[in-house]
Amino acid sequence: MPFLGFGKRKQGGGEARVKDLVCDMDVDPKTAAASYEHQGKMYHFCAPGCKAAFAKDPEKYISGQRMQM
Repeated sequence: MPFLGFGKRKQGGGEARVKDLVCDMDVDPKTAAASYEHQGKMYHFCAPGCKAAFAKDPEKYISGQRMQM
């Protein structure tokens, strides 16, 4: 399976999906609204706002300590 990003992977309709670590939405890496590279790893987001929040404090979201929405 090719590398498509980080987060939980979901299979649906034959396409791999990943979690937007900010809002917890499923995202298709091929059509993600925004992507961000952090320490050599690519993360994908549903919207530019989620990318901006992640970019301010990536470790908070990677560690799972994000605030519940």
